[in-house]
Amino acid sequence: IFRNSRMDIVADAKTTHVTTILSFILNYLDDDSSIALRYVTHHSTNSKATIEEWSYRKLLTSALLCAKMFFPQHTVTEGTPTSSLPCAAIMVEEGPALAISQLAALLAGFVVVPVSPQDPPSRIQHIFEDVSIAIAIVPNEKVNTTLLQAQEVPFPIVLASEILSINVSNYNDDGVTSTFAKIKEVPKNTVSHIYFTSGSTGKPKGCISTHEALVNYCLGKNQCHNVNADSVVFVASPHTFDPSFGDMFATWMMGATVACATR
Repeated sequence: IFRNSRMDIVADAKTTHVTTILSFILNYLDDDSSIALRYVTHHSTNSKATIEEWSYRKLLTSALLCAKMFFPQHTVTEGTPTSSLPCAAIMVEEGPALAISQLAALLAGFVVVPVSPQDPPSRIQHIFEDVSIAIAIVPNEKVNTTLLQAQEVPFPIVLASEILSINVSNYNDDGVTSTFAKIKEVPKNTVSHIYFTSGSTGKPKGCISTHEALVNYCLGKNQCHNVNADSVVFVASPHTFDPSFGDMFATWMMGATVACATR
């Protein structure tokens, strides 16, 4: 049993479904005062840094709308083989668009697969062929053009600028939250994210994590590092290095602030 002011979880080995990390994070949907993301941008060596802050309400509303607008509808069902799970290739490396796209992918029932746009085309192609990519989020039009030229892409490609242009000022739930509420609980062993190794010993290998494992990691990390709602957690790892994903979601689990900067 894990307990603190924000959670009360009982692990049951006989259960067929597990609570996802989103069940904790969505509790902060209406919180417009707490900061979920603090992003520091340096435009040049001679200019002052600019700090962009996103409240939980703004970040989660953007993620919900992103899931609704851009991600094909999908239902998580028990027994679906890993090879058939719809995967989202997250090729945005930093900033609010990275946070929104990762949250939106999980909300839509997709598996998050971080991919670096700087990787050789052969590595990207191998990853795309190894998992069932159903959507790709790319940082700019250049990457989009490169993907389209390299191979026939049978899935939608969404630019980071499209995600950042989502207007949340006149947000009306209109069933959006209830539509994605089902992802608060999923069948046991449902995959949450896949990270690929460097491939130094051959082809890159996908390392699979489940929603249950992600929650356990986040609980353990927050306990060991004493993360609470007042914490500011600096995430410096590249998004293709798996601690980045876990550290972001562990922070949001507590209603704390993720801090990151341009690389």
